[in-house]
Amino acid sequence: MSDEVVFVRRTSGLVREIGALSVMAIAANYVIADGFYLFTAGLGYEAPGAHIPLALLIGGSIMSLAAFAVIFLTMATPRTASDYVAISRVLHPFLGYLESILVFGVHIWIVGALSFFLAWFWGSALIQIGLAIHNPGLVSLGEWMSVDVGAAAGIGIAFVIAFGVLSLLGIRVFKYTVNVLFGIALAAGIITVAGAIYAATLSPDQIKSLWDMTYGAGAYDEILNVANAAGWRDYIASVTGDPNVWGWPG
Repeated sequence: MSDEVVFVRRTSGLVREIGALSVMAIAANYVIADGFYLFTAGLGYEAPGAHIPLALLIGGSIMSLAAFAVIFLTMATPRTASDYVAISRVLHPFLGYLESILVFGVHIWIVGALSFFLAWFWGSALIQIGLAIHNPGLVSLGEWMSVDVGAAAGIGIAFVIAFGVLSLLGIRVFKYTVNVLFGIALAAGIITVAGAIYAATLSPDQIKSLWDMTYGAGAYDEILNVANAAGWRDYIASVTGDPNVWGWPG
């Protein structure tokens, strides 16, 4: 019986800290704020009468093709951690370098934009909480954060600096922080979807009653009056042909 053959190679000693859950959390945290709460919620106005859930399903299916392409490239080059390696080997080194520069620039813009939007999201949340618990101070603070551009820029800069310092503490600290934030966002998303499904089972009169109970008598009618005064019914009618057809799925 021959002796066992052992292959010896030099290693860096680095330990992989980022697992599948953390990778998913990092990717989801990029898009869950603006993609889920801002742009998706606004599609009721941007595309009245459209079947938004179906559109999201179709778009997600298309994007999954790109995701599988990345997965297969990662499987083919398991010891690399950059798009540059795969693109430079499959296509050309210049294209790999160009893609890396573009991704770096896009990520800078995304981080800056989301940090700026952060003040709007928190401001809106404080307004809703303040109205629900009848706290004028929270409402005023939320309005300041949502309207004042300087405040949004200052909060965004502070957010970027805070997470920059957090990143200096090591990948493990960063990983756990991202995972916790993803868990909070995921829980909030589930509650939001559950609330939307529950609201879909209610009649317009029930929704009006609950809205006025939360935000004060006449609040629901005030929203309708402001919307109609701004041309809401005419806009919906011009797009769908029926001023009453605008929601999901229409």
